Amino acid sequence: MSKNNFFGLSLTERLNQAGITNQFSQAVKSSDASTMAKLLQQVDYSQESAKATIDTFLANPNAFQR
Repeated sequence: MSKNNFFGLSLTERLNQAGITNQFSQAVKSSDASTMAKLLQQVDYSQESAKATIDTFLANPNAFQR
């Protein structure tokens, strides 16, 4: 997918569109930062945005709502 396909979409919408919501949810539940980073790259998150998002979910896994 190109960046244009994800522009303006929330994280959940991006993950749904890419078909990786379940994988991301499992990564959050298991605190797997490496997998979260790879999946966020697939939905065009910048490195800085991905790090901030991962930090949020590592601190509070319940923050991710599918």
